[in-house]
Amino acid sequence: MDRPPVTNSTSTRWLLVAFGLLVAWLWFGNLGLRALTDPDEGRYAEIPREMLATGDWLAPHLNGIQYLEKPPLQYWGTAVLFKLAGIKPWVSRLYNAGLGFATVLLVAWAGRRFFGTRAGVFGALVLASSLLFYAMGHVNTLDMGLTFYLTAAAVAFTLAQADPGPGTRRWWMWLAWLSIGLAVLQKGLVALVLPGFAIALYVVVQREWQLLQRLWLASGLAVVLVVNGPWWWLMARRNPGFVDWFFVHEHYTRFTSTEHGRSQPWWYFSALLLVGLLPWIAPVARGALAAWRKPVIAGVFHAERFLLLWAAAVFIFYTPSGSKLAPYILPMVPPLALLAGRRLALLPAATPALRSTLMLATLMAAVLLCLPFVAARIDVEPLYRAGYRVIARTGAMAGALLLLSVALAALLARQRLRLSAMAALASGLLASLALFTNSTNEFERWRGGTRLADEVRPLLRDGAQLFCLDLYPQVAIFMLVAGRLVLRDAGGRIGRSASGRQRGGAEFLPRFDRTTAHEPACSDGPHQVVEVFAEDSQPPFAAHVGR
Repeated sequence: MDRPPVTNSTSTRWLLVAFGLLVAWLWFGNLGLRALTDPDEGRYAEIPREMLATGDWLAPHLNGIQYLEKPPLQYWGTAVLFKLAGIKPWVSRLYNAGLGFATVLLVAWAGRRFFGTRAGVFGALVLASSLLFYAMGHVNTLDMGLTFYLTAAAVAFTLAQADPGPGTRRWWMWLAWLSIGLAVLQKGLVALVLPGFAIALYVVVQREWQLLQRLWLASGLAVVLVVNGPWWWLMARRNPGFVDWFFVHEHYTRFTSTEHGRSQPWWYFSALLLVGLLPWIAPVARGALAAWRKPVIAGVFHAERFLLLWAAAVFIFYTPSGSKLAPYILPMVPPLALLAGRRLALLPAATPALRSTLMLATLMAAVLLCLPFVAARIDVEPLYRAGYRVIARTGAMAGALLLLSVALAALLARQRLRLSAMAALASGLLASLALFTNSTNEFERWRGGTRLADEVRPLLRDGAQLFCLDLYPQVAIFMLVAGRLVLRDAGGRIGRSASGRQRGGAEFLPRFDRTTAHEPACSDGPHQVVEVFAEDSQPPFAAHVGR
């Protein structure tokens, strides 16, 4: 792996340290400023809260029902953070955001190890400030954790194959297998399939069949089994239907069918990748093309092509799936960022290397600056009109900030200060993204989770029993229950059981008579009932307070 020349001056090192602190502040600074997003963030906050409250660290529960769709690693991590820092919305995002930032640091370290210091720094900047990676780093889902562990596996595997020493290779391979095991415990067997597919692609394309002898396959699979086997076994003992539900329904059926309502056209991930890599599309494309065109030396591991095929494996695997969601292709982004960093570090001049990226960033800024004009012409109800105007004003401020950073980066690039130009552009992108994403509070205000919790909380006494009718508002439940209420149901548990069926509501509804005065007809004494109506006059939520 040949490296470009690097500059190790004291001023450069201090610039990198200062910029690293700035990136960390921009990355973590707004975790508590945005309302949780319904339903995913409410669900992935409530499950570890219930784990901590009940003391059952084996089986994840949602609304008292075992939630067997996903493994428990992220729930364990978030529950520990709740224990250390308190049950707060921003803490529920900390595991996800922390592993996102750790992925940025890992790319910087790996790029430095593979291609030189500048390539590592540039790759980290591309990764942190790309649209898809930044967005998923600040929304509490399972995919960022999966991306971190898979990236760690890819880096360890590359180091193992590039190092001729058999002793060192063995340890790097075991680290790769350990990372795969943690990825499986994070999101399931897909974390075993994707690396296997990527390695198979590399072996076939490169015709490097001898690599199969350097995988330490038996001991590696044993490591994966040691990490995951105890949880699988204990869950199967507790739940006789666990094996069928978890391995068949949640893996095979989810991938091959459209029953989960997540089908998308075949070009969905192609369009998403183009938008998600903004504004770094050109460096990524050039880095990928250079990796593909680089001459192959027989018997020498081709790190750049392996990273490219790792990203391609994720794309190829998910494209025919009957279930498509935007976060699924997130594991593609770190290896593509490494290739982009490599390309940017090798180009001799700063301005040509950044010209296309600066043009796309300018276009992004122009779109944001136009939002107030668009919002002024939208004919919607007054509630939504005010929200659109808030979003538009915030977007315009983010656009102005981004435009200033583009101008500064262009000026620095003309002075051939490539590192400073990259730092200025990435800083502006991160700052504008942090500012604009705060406007999602308006969307959540319309969706009603946080607002619903704020309106219901003053009406309920301590120790109240909380009931949901017809709908399970996940963010509202977390915001209410995390403080002082005990989540209960009526006669049965209202939620999704391991069989996927709703149960419990029928036992409660006959006892709840919605009269004009909203007084319940219950057989066990006086109660207070608070109903909160949605905008369309549907009563999706009822807070039931006991005697």
